[in-house]
Amino acid sequence: MPSSNPNRGRRRGNTNQSRTNNSNGRRNGDNDYIPVNPPKQGNIALPFFAYGIFKPGQLAYSRISEFVQNKYPDSIPYEMSYRDGVPLILPDEDTNFFTQGYLIYFKEGQEREAYDIISETEPINLYEWKKIKVGNNEANVLMGKNVEKGCSPQNKMEYNPNYEGQNDPFFKEAIKLIERNLNKIKVKEKDKNYCPNVNDFFTLEMNYMLLWSAIERYSSLKYKFQGKGENNKDFVKEDSFQKAFKKYVHRTDTVHNAEKLYPKTLNSPNNRNHILCYINSIQYYYTVRSNVVHRGKMINMEDYNRLRLSLEELLLIFTDVLKDTFEE
Repeated sequence: MPSSNPNRGRRRGNTNQSRTNNSNGRRNGDNDYIPVNPPKQGNIALPFFAYGIFKPGQLAYSRISEFVQNKYPDSIPYEMSYRDGVPLILPDEDTNFFTQGYLIYFKEGQEREAYDIISETEPINLYEWKKIKVGNNEANVLMGKNVEKGCSPQNKMEYNPNYEGQNDPFFKEAIKLIERNLNKIKVKEKDKNYCPNVNDFFTLEMNYMLLWSAIERYSSLKYKFQGKGENNKDFVKEDSFQKAFKKYVHRTDTVHNAEKLYPKTLNSPNNRNHILCYINSIQYYYTVRSNVVHRGKMINMEDYNRLRLSLEELLLIFTDVLKDTFEE
C-alpha cells in the first residue's frame, strides 16, 4: 500500500481553474486559452511518456498515431492525481507510488509536429514539460502544475496507477442514464393515447443538456477548450462521427436561434463540400441546446418531436464515437 505523500494535504482548492487560456491572448469563445509551450529544442528527439489522454487506446491518441514509430508500456515512480477528472502526475518523484503509461517514440523528422499537437491541446496552467527518467531512458512528460490548486488526490487504499478515459462518468454512467430515461419516454409513446406533457418535455431537456455536457467534455479534452461550441468543427471531422451520422440521421429540419433567429439546417446536402453538411448539422443540434439553455422552450408538439429526435440521434452518434475512440 502506498504511503502518504507530504504534498497531498496541499491539493484542494478551486476546481474551476483549468483549460481557460490562449497563447496569443486571442479569445476563443468565452475563454482565453494558453497552451503549454512545446519541449525545448534539445529535447524534441526524446520519446514521450504518455499516461493520460495520449496513451494508446485513449481519447487523443488518434491525433498523434500517424507520427508514432514505436510504443512500449512502462511506469514511472510518480504519484498520479486528478483535476476535474483529468490526470496529472505530481512534480516530485516518489517511490511509494507509480504511474503506468507508454513510452512513445516518434518517427524521425516528425517529432516536432507530434509535440506541437500535444502541446496545443493542454493548458499552461495545468501542465508543463519536464524531462524525466523512464527506466534507463530519458523522456519528455507533461508534469502537473499548480498542483496545490484544485487537485484531488486518489484514495490511498484504492490508488489506481492506470488512467482509463472510458471510465469517465460522463462517458459511462451519464450515457447509460440518458439511455434509460429516453427508453422510458419511448415506451410511453407507444401508447396511442399518449400526449406529451411538461414533465416529459423537461426530462428530454435535462437529458439533452447532460448529453451535450458529455460531448463538450470529450471535445475539450481531445482538442482544447474554446467555448461556444468551437470544438464542434473538429468533432464532425472525425470518421466515426460521419459514419454514425449517415447511419442514424435520415431527416432534414431547420431550427432558428432563439435570440438572433439564424437558421441552422440538419442534414442539408452539399455536394461540393460534404464537411459543410456535417458542420451545419452539428450547429443545428447545438442551436437546439442553446435554445433550451438560454430561454427554455414552451411545450408544443413540433418542439417536442424536434428535441426527442435530436436527443436520440445525437446519443446514438456519440455512443458510436466513444466506442470507436476507445478501441483505437
